[in-house]
Amino acid sequence: MMLKKLFLVSLVSIFICFQLTIYILLHTGILPMMAEYSAIAACFVFAIIFAAFFRFPGRSLYLIAAFLFVAVADLFLVIIYQTSGHNQLYSCIGISFFVLAQLGFMAFLHGNLKTRLFKIDAIIRSAITVFIICFAVLMNTLVLHLENLYLVIIVSVYLAQVILNIVFACIRMRQDVITLAMLVAGLVLLLLCDVFLGLGFLNEPFAFNWEWLFYLPAMTIVALCALQGLNQSTKNICK
Repeated sequence: MMLKKLFLVSLVSIFICFQLTIYILLHTGILPMMAEYSAIAACFVFAIIFAAFFRFPGRSLYLIAAFLFVAVADLFLVIIYQTSGHNQLYSCIGISFFVLAQLGFMAFLHGNLKTRLFKIDAIIRSAITVFIICFAVLMNTLVLHLENLYLVIIVSVYLAQVILNIVFACIRMRQDVITLAMLVAGLVLLLLCDVFLGLGFLNEPFAFNWEWLFYLPAMTIVALCALQGLNQSTKNICK
């Protein structure tokens, strides 16, 4: 029992120290892109290890799937997009995987995909997605005439998914306060990251890396939601 608890504490400490080290070095401007990406990959690995430690309780597989999509998304956005001369195709692919990641977080926060609340959530998301696509196509045909219409649509759909995840996590928070509060905190930081990313895209890029100031803590906090196994598998630790 004590060895398992020691291993658990050590694992969390190693993960947080690694993320904190990358976070500090990130703002010195000396880290290569692969080092930045390693912090996101660590979130994926951490989620898998904790799920295995707690014998894959309930919704943990949804969290792992979400971080797999995050890792693929950042592969396109952090590495391939940057090294390809900012090809918009890779940007669209990366954000598309971020949408899938948000759907993974959606499944994680609900846990049971057969509940009435989950079905309501799914209907709302579907309706909003259809509205965004129709509205964007209509406006583009009549007024905007954008060349990168798909990018505008996918970014809008992505932001809608993040906001809806925050809303429904707040609605369900009484059922799992600690885990869902962490999820909300992480998603709010992610939303702030997206705001600064959008501002930098519309204007001149910021001299300070505001995006990673919020993004890495956001992903680290959400990855720590893997500790939801503590609430569901305490008996497994004590065996």
